[in-house]
This record gives sequence, C-alpha cells and structure tokens, in this order.
Amino acid sequence: MKLKTFFLIVCAFALFFTGCERDEFFTEPADNAVLKSAVKDLPIKLIGNGYVTVTEVWEDFLGPDMDFPAEGISYGIMTHLGKLQAEKSIWYTTGVAPDPENEGFLIWSQKGDWCAANGDMLHWTIVGSLEIGPGKVSGRAELDGGTGRFANTKGYFDLNGHVDPDNPTTRFIVDSGVGMISNVGSGK
Repeated sequence: MKLKTFFLIVCAFALFFTGCERDEFFTEPADNAVLKSAVKDLPIKLIGNGYVTVTEVWEDFLGPDMDFPAEGISYGIMTHLGKLQAEKSIWYTTGVAPDPENEGFLIWSQKGDWCAANGDMLHWTIVGSLEIGPGKVSGRAELDGGTGRFANTKGYFDLNGHVDPDNPTTRFIVDSGVGMISNVGSGK
C-alpha cells in the first residue's frame, strides 16, 4: 500500500511540472533578451498622410534668398511603427545636385531615423535620389536596421508627396508611402 501511495504522489508531482523547463515564465525578461525573427517580406505603408517639417536650412544654397532644407523631422502613422515620435524621427540632407535627366529637379540624398511609438528606431537612407520638382517630392528609402525589434530589418519604402501650399519652404506632405519590410523582430 505504501508503494502505491508513493507512486501516486510521484505521478502527481510529475504532472505538476510537466512542460516546465525553467522558471522564466515567472521572471521579467532581460533587457538583452534575444529577439525572434518574424515573418519575412511584409508590406509597410503610411496610414493617411505623413508630414516632413524642415527645422534647419542651408541659407542661400540655391542662390540669393533660396534656402535649402538641411535637417528636419517626420511624423505620421505607419504600419509596424505606429504613430512616429516626431521629436526623435530626424532626417538630414547629405547632398544636393541638379538632376541631369529632369530639368528643374534636384537629386537630394538623405539619411534618417523613424522612431516607432514604443521608442524603437528604424534607420533609412534615400537610394539614388529624392527628386524635388516643382511642387513634387518622390523617392525610395532603403530600410537598414535600427534598434529593438528593427535591429535586423531590411526593406524599402517608396514615397510620393507634394509641397505644403501653406508652408512651401518648411514642409511637405507625403501623400502615399508603401514598401516591403523584413526581419522585424518580435519579443520572446
């Protein structure tokens, strides 16, 4: 009888601990927790309009009284990022030249970061050129890593926009933005 009781007690404890490899369920995740990679090649897009505001200019860059945007912020709502934290979503111009193939257009290279709603940063670089024409802006941003869940991210984001008629020298509106994103990390 004692053997039978002992056996039942052992079985009861075994069932209680089944599936528990360690007690990580009961502890806080470490700050340096390894992120698992999510599904690859997901669409990324702007939800509604986005805005780009100029905060610094190169004075008289294109001639007398013709300033050029040097630095600024981006804001709007994007899939995978949520509402951008504008004060941390900073861009800067890395170079400007006339576009030999399109008179009146400029080749405008930029780099920057988009700061997601949770504080993770996504790094981007304009590939080729950001074309600035009479009232029009278009280009492709290459997505290349970042912080948090964007540490291994790759992809691209195509944008089309226009100059804000109320603020033609300090802001443009992104009418559409779509692309593909891969390797967005997810927590354990």
